[in-house]
Parts: sequence; structure tokens; C-alpha cells
Amino acid sequence: MNVLIAIVVVLVSLLPVSSHAAINRPPRDPSPITIPSFDAIPVDRELLGDVFRRLREYTLTNSEQSTIGPNAARLLGLEITGLSIPTKNVSSSLPDGECYFIVSLKPDTDDIVILEMREGAPFIMYLTNSKGELRAGLVNHPSHSYLITNEQAAAGFRALLEFWTDAAKTLPSNESFPK
Repeated sequence: MNVLIAIVVVLVSLLPVSSHAAINRPPRDPSPITIPSFDAIPVDRELLGDVFRRLREYTLTNSEQSTIGPNAARLLGLEITGLSIPTKNVSSSLPDGECYFIVSLKPDTDDIVILEMREGAPFIMYLTNSKGELRAGLVNHPSHSYLITNEQAAAGFRALLEFWTDAAKTLPSNESFPK
């Protein structure tokens, strides 16, 4: 019986995943983060590391649970044998869509995904870490998902780094984060 269950789990994990299943999340609560303007000052790398550490800590203590689907996880190099990756996320509205700061709950990892969802466009996932280093970009079309080069992802990623740097300014101080 256990062998049959294991075979079914393996077969199901091999099925293609709908592009809209790349991230599964509950309905969005109103965001506690203020929407920054898009003409933000360029991001200082040292400041960015501090900002991302604060955002990561805030996300892990004050956010919604979600998952990164197995197809997106595989393409981004995060796969755990065909399973979804558990995450926590915070979100904020963009003038023409939404943006998510997603922290992986996979043990011993520093994986962060920034998800950009704009009206009339496929959504884009940027894989980064607490240092704000672009590791991969994934475009998720309704018919298929594919990786893009870091050069192709750089401008969009940079704009979202500035966005989240400004958004982090509205977070409570580190002392108020629950332990």
C-alpha cells in the first residue's frame, strides 16, 4: 500500500503545473506597507543588505503563508524533489498590479523571491537573497514558464529593489518584531 502511495505521489509530481500555479497564496489582506513612489533614489548595496534583512525578519514574523509551485521551484533551482516550497510573504500594491516579497521556509536557505504581477503582463519572479543579489529571473506566461537572463531581468529587478527599499521605511523598528 505504501509503495502504491509513493508511486502516485511521484507520478503526480511529474505532471506539468499550470503557469498560474507557480505560487499559491491565500486571498490578500490589505497591505500594512505604504506604497512608495517609483522615482526612488538608487539603492546603496550596503543599505540594501540591511533593508533585506529587516524585510526578511518582518516577513517571517508578520506575514501570510504561501507556496512556490514545483514547476517554478524547479526552474529557479529551488526544487525539493517535485514538491512545493513553503514560504511566507508580504505584499504591496503597484499602480498597475501587485508585488510580493516572498521568503522561503526551506531549512538552511537564504532564498527570497520578489514576484511582480502587472495587469496585462505575465508575472515575473526574481530569485534573490538577503544581499539583494539577482540569482534568476522567471517569466510565467499562461502557456509556459521560462527563465530569462539576468541582463534581461536587471531593469525590472532594480526597480523592485528600489520599491522594497522604500517600502521598508514604513516597517516598525526592529525592537517591535516579535521573537
